[in-house]
Amino acid sequence: MGDSQRCGLHEHVLAWNIMPWVLGRASVKPTGQEIEQGAIELRGLLDLLPELRVIVLAGRKAQDGWDTHLDLELGGEYRVLRTVHPAGQSFAQVGARERFTATLAKVVELVR
Repeated sequence: MGDSQRCGLHEHVLAWNIMPWVLGRASVKPTGQEIEQGAIELRGLLDLLPELRVIVLAGRKAQDGWDTHLDLELGGEYRVLRTVHPAGQSFAQVGARERFTATLAKVVELVR
């Protein structure tokens, strides 16, 4: 069972990466220009989700992309939570999985 299911977050959820296309191997990190393009794509998606209330920024790239390209325009429209990226390297840090799960539990509280 995944972390989202454990905390009761499984319906009405959309997972979207700040980079909605493949960059190559996992070691390839997105450039600033790619993050900017990803933010443009995310903005287009948000226009299609009028009932969206909560956004979880998981990981530094998502957080930086939001802060740089979307926060000033959209920051007041959504409840935005920040957490660690749900990847093996991130979860290897002490307490990371628990912080991630706690953030998802907070989403459950906010959308009830």
